[in-house]
Amino acid sequence: MKQLRRFDPKYITWISIILAVLMITSSLLIIKRIESSMLQILEKEGFALLESFIISSENSIKATDVTEQILEDRLLSNAKAIDQMKDLSREKLLRIAKEIDLKRIDIFDSQGRLLFTSSLYRSGDIALPTALQFIISRRSTIMSFKTEGGDFAVAIRRLSSGDIIVCYADAEYLQNLKQSLGIGRLIQKISMESGIEYVLLQDEEGIIFATKNIEKMKKISNDDFLKDALLSNKKASREFDFEGRKILEVVKPFFIDNTPYGIFRLGLSLEDYNAVLQDTKKQIIILTLFLILIGFVIIGFIVTGQNYRLLNESFRQMETFSKKVMDGINSGIISIDRDFIISYANKAMSRIFPFTDEDMIGKRYGLFFISDELLIKKSLSLERNIDEVEKEYTLPSGKKLFLGITTSILSDDQNRITGVTALVRDLTF
Repeated sequence: MKQLRRFDPKYITWISIILAVLMITSSLLIIKRIESSMLQILEKEGFALLESFIISSENSIKATDVTEQILEDRLLSNAKAIDQMKDLSREKLLRIAKEIDLKRIDIFDSQGRLLFTSSLYRSGDIALPTALQFIISRRSTIMSFKTEGGDFAVAIRRLSSGDIIVCYADAEYLQNLKQSLGIGRLIQKISMESGIEYVLLQDEEGIIFATKNIEKMKKISNDDFLKDALLSNKKASREFDFEGRKILEVVKPFFIDNTPYGIFRLGLSLEDYNAVLQDTKKQIIILTLFLILIGFVIIGFIVTGQNYRLLNESFRQMETFSKKVMDGINSGIISIDRDFIISYANKAMSRIFPFTDEDMIGKRYGLFFISDELLIKKSLSLERNIDEVEKEYTLPSGKKLFLGITTSILSDDQNRITGVTALVRDLTF
């Protein structure tokens, strides 16, 4: 107390004011840093989720193309089998169509006149498809085409008589196949994940696919942000006004075999982010006021440690939130750095393989995947992504797993490779 009397009260006042200002300023800077860091974490996880979705979309489009080819081959085989038959009639064609699940079988003569059909309608109601002019004019002997009603068909010219056999597959069958494999189904599925506001694929003309809550969006030509991202062919992010609330939108152009398909847009909810941020702000403000009251000496020691504790706590909360989003994905996700040290593994990896994510993180990749079953070493040595590849993995119990592996090279701002992320799908039935 005697020492305190030696000080002029105005000095103590000024020192207190200066310390209070410094502490308040420090708190504001820390809040800004927390806000920026948490947003970066959310942005990073958003890009990882978008990248996984884009890879799945690429595989979906390729699978749809393969499905159409398989259907065409099947119709061609059916037509060739019918070509080998004799004594064809309407009743025989009707029975064949039912047995091999075809919508219709037509046989035309070389002039385009209908000879037989499996249809229950009158023959006069069945017109010659215009596409068959290629065969009638002898410019082709085999062809595939789609009717005006959307049915898929294959036609061949008979070797013996020159007649034309046409086999039709139902348009609804093909459409159901595309829907079960297509991007639209993937978009609706991913939209049910927690924290996701919307997903859409958009091109210059407008929206191609979107979640059900999207009715309209600005055209790319009217949105400078989207236009710049598409022209530069780079991923980007922004805070975006959606239905009266702020969200984080991450975007990336969508290319397959260097062909542009548009730009993917993923909207992430900022509700949890804002809740954590507001809670952190309140804690920091209350703590700062309390520390100002107990004196500048104690403040100098406590505020720094406490604010760092709050900072670390906020990071952990945000990491927990991000981890829940990633762990909600059914496919396994694993990341390694250039030294083949596992830096991340989600919960799905534990469901697929007999070791936990805690066992893997920080350990060498080769300890768990001796033969490079996840193609990570191969991807890193080739310095390129590897699209969906099926691999076999044998568990210690002897059980064999069939896995779908897709890898993605990770790089920094200077395009230097920093690691590899692998998407692992369990294809075992």
